[in-house]
Amino acid sequence: MSAEDEPSRKIGSRWFNANKLDRSKNRDGSFYVDGSDTMANKGFVIDITHVPSGRQLFFKAFIESYTETYSPDWAEETVYGRMDPIYQFKNTTRTLTLALKVPAASTSEAYENLAKIQALTQFLYPNYLEVGSATTIAQSPILRLGVMNIGRSQNQYYHSEPTTGGMSEGSAYHREGRRVDETTAPDKYARGPNSGLLGVLTSLTINHNLAGDAGVIEQSAILKSGRSGIPRTGGSILPKLIEINFDFKVIHEHHLGWNQEGEFSNEAFPYGLDFENSGPKNAARLSFLEMKSMAQVTRRRQRQMEEEENREIAEQALANAEARYGGIFGERRRKRDARALWRGEASEEQVSAYAGALSSQHRSFLGDHSDAEDAAKTVEWISDINEYRATQQDD
Repeated sequence: MSAEDEPSRKIGSRWFNANKLDRSKNRDGSFYVDGSDTMANKGFVIDITHVPSGRQLFFKAFIESYTETYSPDWAEETVYGRMDPIYQFKNTTRTLTLALKVPAASTSEAYENLAKIQALTQFLYPNYLEVGSATTIAQSPILRLGVMNIGRSQNQYYHSEPTTGGMSEGSAYHREGRRVDETTAPDKYARGPNSGLLGVLTSLTINHNLAGDAGVIEQSAILKSGRSGIPRTGGSILPKLIEINFDFKVIHEHHLGWNQEGEFSNEAFPYGLDFENSGPKNAARLSFLEMKSMAQVTRRRQRQMEEEENREIAEQALANAEARYGGIFGERRRKRDARALWRGEASEEQVSAYAGALSSQHRSFLGDHSDAEDAAKTVEWISDINEYRATQQDD
């Protein structure tokens, strides 16, 4: 293998080889090969990215335990006369607890493992910025954690704009496996440095197992030249098995929740799966899925058009109200318009202005809880009253 083709030996390399720093031989003279290297090089790894620096670490997936905790937070208010309190939802937090073993099959791997743990501890400290003669924290130690497919960000499946097709599904199951041709299609299944879950490490425990059954690899002291028995450096040890345990608080990067059509904002959350579109499909099933997808897009587009139309109606009504009732004679015009509405003789401009005035009062009372849809409904309601009164006058 040439120097150009040889994989990187940096601490953040994805390449696993127990003989990376030196080639270990077995007793029979053959070179040692670790089978776990093959599994790790296939992607069965834990990846941790330090967001401020962009540096990455990869550990073989010797997972002892992996636990997810979802904690909905509710505010309770006890009301007199009610047996149960009133619950008001606040938010839902997600915490991952991971216990990982980092074994070493050779001296080279033991040294690399200790260097990775060293780098991981460095990830827990902030970025500093020198201002004059003082230093201040410039950036917090935010991380991205990837645990194969079960601890992975699903941002590639999330679309907030209806024009992009709305919410999309995750990865469907195929018995034959899946291979994405990067030359003809974007590889949305790739696990790049930004594909891990964004969050913070709230605790990190490292057990070097110095007194355990695994033991350590001892490296002899180097003696001073010419003075036998006096060490120049102390003896060194490399743990054969390091255990790390940490709690990781996930930071959600986009809106999560249900919309009015009964759809979740990201159907691929949290594991990136699409069960509905998985498995063998006959012609009828494919036709049904295609029609369902088209109906969803049409429904979202129709809702978007309705929202735009409501916004135009609301803005026009508020502008008419301000222009018609804003002067010194505005209150007199408003009363005259009210009488015209009662007789069923109000013009479109009068209907719009009167509805705009009511909507403005409604907004001042409810604040941000009132929207363009409410104003458009007010215009429609006033228009219906005017038409109804006109019918009564004709009778």
